This record gives sequence, C-alpha cells and structure tokens, in this order.
Amino acid sequence: MSTDRSRATAAKAQVATRLAGHDTSVGLHAEDDGGYAVRVNVASEPVAQAVRTLLGEEVEGVPVRVRVVGQVGMR
Repeated sequence: MSTDRSRATAAKAQVATRLAGHDTSVGLHAEDDGGYAVRVNVASEPVAQAVRTLLGEEVEGVPVRVRVVGQVGMR
C-alpha cells in the first residue's frame, strides 16, 4: 500500500523532531509504487544503525528509508 505525500510529510515532521540535534538530514523519498517514504540521510553506518533502532522501519505507518551519504548538511 502506497503512502500519500501529505501523510509522509506529517511523518517527516515527527522524524525531524525525534532526530533534532543528531547529524542527519530528513526528507521525502518517492517509492517505486508511486507513494512516499521518509528518507533520513546519515554520515556513517553506525549512525544509520542508531537511527534505525530509534525509529524502526515505519513512523505513523510511513516507511523510513535510512541512507548513508557521507557528510550531512551544508557543504
């Protein structure tokens, strides 16, 4: 079942609040099924594991995708 953009945006706000102060960036990710997920970019695999533990696979029924991207934030 795909998640609509408004529901994903609400979940994104919750994720951003929960991760405030951590070295992450939070956005939306377009899924192959046409729905949306919350995407969390992190700098390293240890941070990714911590985020996965904190958030789980879903927030409010919206999938969470964690991606290791290296440096996070303004460049």
